[in-house]
Amino acid sequence: MLIRSSLLCATSLLGIAACSSTPTQFYTLVPASAERSTPVSTQFQIEVLPVDVPAQVEVPQIVVRESGGEMTRAESHRWIAPIDAEIRSALSADLSRTLGVRDVYGLTYGTGIKTYRIALKVQRFDSALGSYARIDAVWTIHPLDQENLVDTCSSSVSETIGVGYSALAQGHQQAIDAIAKQIAASIGALQSGVIVNTCP
Repeated sequence: MLIRSSLLCATSLLGIAACSSTPTQFYTLVPASAERSTPVSTQFQIEVLPVDVPAQVEVPQIVVRESGGEMTRAESHRWIAPIDAEIRSALSADLSRTLGVRDVYGLTYGTGIKTYRIALKVQRFDSALGSYARIDAVWTIHPLDQENLVDTCSSSVSETIGVGYSALAQGHQQAIDAIAKQIAASIGALQSGVIVNTCP
């Protein structure tokens, strides 16, 4: 009888723990506007390469900065996909929408259309709840028909955000969109024939 009571007690405790556990919530960096179709130009196309991110944030959980140098992994708040893939997808969507072109990364394509290869290295991806979302990055644009021409630029964007993880994810979406607009401006300059000082 004592053993049975202990088992019932243990089962009850497990049930309470399961009911009280916090469900995991998932977030994306790809904006809802990416679902809207846009006219596609045939003048040129882009190829957004995989993105390099700092090791500190290359985890499923959202990493938030506390006071000083303390960093916390939010176990119940996670990115829907690896953070490098999320940033690449968001950047691709923003550039495709801004420029009205296709991203042909991972596809076999001919050389009949001008292609700009874009590489992004994120040097800082900071998340401070209720305060800011910041991205510092270095990026390059390489027109594939001009072997020796590689434009190298840098961006630093900090967005003020509201309270909560949804606001944090939206802040990073806005930061990526701002970087995409800077890259788009440089591509526009290259398209118009400018080959120096195209960094915004």
